[in-house]
Amino acid sequence: MIDLKPADWIAITSSIGTFLSSFFILMTLFELKVQRKHSYIPDLVIPEIVFYYKNEFSNYIKTWTTDDQKFISLRIHNIGLDVAKNINFKWSYDIHGMIELFYKLSEPDKGELYIDSVENRLIYKKDGVLEAGSSLSIDDRHADFLMASKDNSKEYNLDLPNSYIVIATAIYKHAKINEVFDVNSFDDGLLPLTLTITYKDVGGNFYRKEFKVDIKFFMKSINAKETDLLKIHIMRGRIYIKEY
Repeated sequence: MIDLKPADWIAITSSIGTFLSSFFILMTLFELKVQRKHSYIPDLVIPEIVFYYKNEFSNYIKTWTTDDQKFISLRIHNIGLDVAKNINFKWSYDIHGMIELFYKLSEPDKGELYIDSVENRLIYKKDGVLEAGSSLSIDDRHADFLMASKDNSKEYNLDLPNSYIVIATAIYKHAKINEVFDVNSFDDGLLPLTLTITYKDVGGNFYRKEFKVDIKFFMKSINAKETDLLKIHIMRGRIYIKEY
């Protein structure tokens, strides 16, 4: 056994103390680096919006509008402290389920709503005439960048999928109000959408967010001239956004 003198023990203890101090300093610097990195990452958020649905217009761009009379769209904000780059917005929803809702309506003259798989288009015809259509390939969107903004002054306006709006309009144009949802309740109705957003920061780090997008109504007005059918006239709605 090595016979250590008091001076040796002091030296060893001092070395251990120095090592531990260096270790804790390195850990602190690492934590500060991680905190600094996270404090400068982009962070995309979507506030809820309210809108009007007005059934008297034949053009669905006028049918779905916000309070400023613009076509309904989501407003994407970057509340982080760094720019978001190469942003891809991908929509998904049960398009076949939405078409089924249309065909469940009792209106005999509602027309035809179907997907042309060859052209990858949604087609809506009435009496053999094309009422509306939408390429399914244009539902998704891309933005090169979105600057960070503490005061939400910068935003990216993201339209809902055109195909979804076409189907929803076709449904409401021909629905008795109790065929879409109960007269006294708005819990049921259109099927929800999923929005997946992928983007990068300036360092090339990859981020992914997924949101549930749900359209609900909280005010209704029925056409008094057609009370026997309870036809939809004007409704006030809200788009609810929930991050998964």
